[in-house]
Order: sequence, then C-alpha cells, then structure tokens
Amino acid sequence: MRPSPRVVLPVGVTLCFVPAGLGLLHHALQPIPLPQRLLAVALGLMAVEQAQMARVDVQRVLAVDTMGQPDRLPRFALVLGATILG
Repeated sequence: MRPSPRVVLPVGVTLCFVPAGLGLLHHALQPIPLPQRLLAVALGLMAVEQAQMARVDVQRVLAVDTMGQPDRLPRFALVLGATILG
C-alpha cells in the first residue's frame, strides 16, 4: 500500500530543512566566539519555524487542490516550491 501524497509531501518538505538545521547546530557547538554561536542557534530556531510554515503551506495547497483548482493555484504552488527549494 502506497502512502498518500497528502502525508508524504509535507513531511518531505519539512525534511528539506534538516541539513541546514544540522549544519547550524554543528556550527553552534564549535569553539568560536559566543556571538557567532548565538547567531547559529537563532538561525537554527528560525529554520525550524520555516520548516513548519512550509509544511502548513503545502498542506493548504493540497487541501485546496482537492476542492477544485482555482486559477492562481498552479502559480502559487510553483512559487512555493521555488521558495522552499531555493
């Protein structure tokens, strides 16, 4: 049985932010000056929030797509994908 795209796609979008978060965590644990470590922690927390926002946006696009396709939905989905991956 194949998992539904409504479940897989939001999780996949969230996983796109994992490498950046791990890199920032690694940077925050390095023996560098405290301001740089604090900046890495702050950006890491922001990456978590961005992942959550991207997941919610994708879930909403999928929900609207099942109701019927408005004229602007393909363009919004394209911009959303470019924003997440870019």
